Amino acid sequence: MKHYKRWNPRNLLVLLSVLMLTAVVINIFSVVTPTEAAGNKVCRSIIVQNGDNLWRLAQKYKPDQDPRLVIASIEKINRLSDETILPGEVLQIPLN
Repeated sequence: MKHYKRWNPRNLLVLLSVLMLTAVVINIFSVVTPTEAAGNKVCRSIIVQNGDNLWRLAQKYKPDQDPRLVIASIEKINRLSDETILPGEVLQIPLN
């Protein structure tokens, strides 16, 4: 008959500590902020107001560029799946 070793409190504490540390490290390295996703782009944080849409924001902050390209950049930086934005939402707007 096999003899199974029981977990003593110290071994259990070490195991739980290692698991928690692993979870924290994975969490830290898996979170990418919008500014990091933008690469070398300089961004400005804005709070979406009532009546704002991506087209208006693109024209306001980058009037010399094609709004479609600016919108695509905003969507990529902020990981938006579509053009829906809500008042109070914080967006990163590329400035360069």
